[in-house]
Amino acid sequence: MNQPPQSAVRRVFAHSTLRRVILSWGSSKTAFWGWAITINAVLFLHGGAWAVGAFLAARIMPGALAAPLVAVLFDRLGLMRGLTLLGWVRTTAMAVSAALVGLDAPLTWLIAVGVLESFGSQPQESEQIRVLPWLARSPDELTAANGITELLRMAGILVGPAIGSLLLLWIDASLVLAVFAAANLASALLLLGLGDAVAPVPGDRTRTVCRSLADGGSMVLGDRDCRGLALLTCGASIGAGSLQVFGAGLALDHLALGPSGPLMLSAAFGLGGLLGGIATIMLAGRRDLAFPTLAAAVAMGALIALMGLIPTTVAVATCMVLAGACLVVLLVAAATLLQRGVPQRLQAAVIGLSTLVSRTGLGVAGIVTSALVTWLGFLPAIVAVGLSLIVIALLAAPRLRQFAARGTACHAEAEILRACPVFRALPVGPLERLAASLERVALDAGTTPVRAGDRGDDAYVVETGNLAVLADGAEIGALGRGDLFGEVALLENRPRSATITARAPSVVYRLRREAFVTALAASTESQHRARELARDRS
Repeated sequence: MNQPPQSAVRRVFAHSTLRRVILSWGSSKTAFWGWAITINAVLFLHGGAWAVGAFLAARIMPGALAAPLVAVLFDRLGLMRGLTLLGWVRTTAMAVSAALVGLDAPLTWLIAVGVLESFGSQPQESEQIRVLPWLARSPDELTAANGITELLRMAGILVGPAIGSLLLLWIDASLVLAVFAAANLASALLLLGLGDAVAPVPGDRTRTVCRSLADGGSMVLGDRDCRGLALLTCGASIGAGSLQVFGAGLALDHLALGPSGPLMLSAAFGLGGLLGGIATIMLAGRRDLAFPTLAAAVAMGALIALMGLIPTTVAVATCMVLAGACLVVLLVAAATLLQRGVPQRLQAAVIGLSTLVSRTGLGVAGIVTSALVTWLGFLPAIVAVGLSLIVIALLAAPRLRQFAARGTACHAEAEILRACPVFRALPVGPLERLAASLERVALDAGTTPVRAGDRGDDAYVVETGNLAVLADGAEIGALGRGDLFGEVALLENRPRSATITARAPSVVYRLRREAFVTALAASTESQHRARELARDRS
């Protein structure tokens, strides 16, 4: 029976490693946005709008382009070690920027520091998505962790700039930047000691980095279902980016809100993001994530279109709040679909490329919206962007449903594994990867899948039926649903110690040695339970 979403949230925060990773993310986002807004103020004061625009490009595009490569490299290093390294890169960039501002260094130096910071912040997006399945212990925990992560991101967008604005009233900009560098350092320190929490992803070490990237690119571009999700994500990014342009134009030219108008509408969008983050927690435990993803995309498109059709202050502010909520729901659901629907060997490249696509969408938004305003006029351009997002969602719907089905294709097998005490402690990522590797074997009464003295290359988990454990011709035990057998030979690399015979027609799942050993490596508790079981049976 499904547990309430609140239970999943409690379990997320009760998991010490998962809690530290999520809190590190939240504090880093608060530090980042406070730092970025402070830098923008310095650049605008001394260099005008061009300097702010150049800095925006510098802190987004280089890191976004590097995200797929970084993800593949971190597969070899270890996801948690990679996440920690990115924290140190961001902290270094922030500390250097504080020193440069204090020394009145040229603005080009500050922009160059933005490039360094982008190599820490942009790959962080994909690495956070990838590390959570290796920590969350069930699908509802994973969805809740994704929702909390996005909630903390939106909180950082609001809290970081607010703190920066207040600090700038009292202290020099260089000191404000130093404060945010210290805050990011604190976020990096939260990850210390967690380097072994997620082992390097095992796989074919002969596969080159280029080959891994090529395989991931082939899935994003060549797999129709994955391409549908990528198209929808890119459309949502363009929609979100266009709201920054349209929000400023509406506030200044159509609503007469004055110079603070764009900030007010931006705050409304951020408030909606917070509400959306809370709403995503309700997705925990929901198996079908295709519908909320599509519904959020269609609703976001409709809200954008309404802003062009009803350009009043109340209507626009309300639409901004609701659009922010829809965007967060869409992003969380889409991230969860990627985590559960992409094969493990391709996740690094695919999720890295997805980060690149979303960031590119934000950059493209400015060009697209400017062109539409030129061709159609301001208000019709808003309507056109909104309707385009609805059309993209409807076109992607069939493919998205097919992609979502991949994440639940092995649900029954995963539940069988979860019934086994040895695998109960496995995080959801390794568990579902193991479930996908299972081979279903039907046994007639009297069939002997394991015979004493034979070489052991496989272990088995019982789905249904009744099997007898025999040693020296005598029955010493019985096996039923969820019981594991054959693992002793794999763990201790020795011949089978007992014979297993089906008493009645039974169904078992075969686990190959490599998949079995790889899964156990993801959880010290699972390793401990497996050793205890092997010791009891020796």
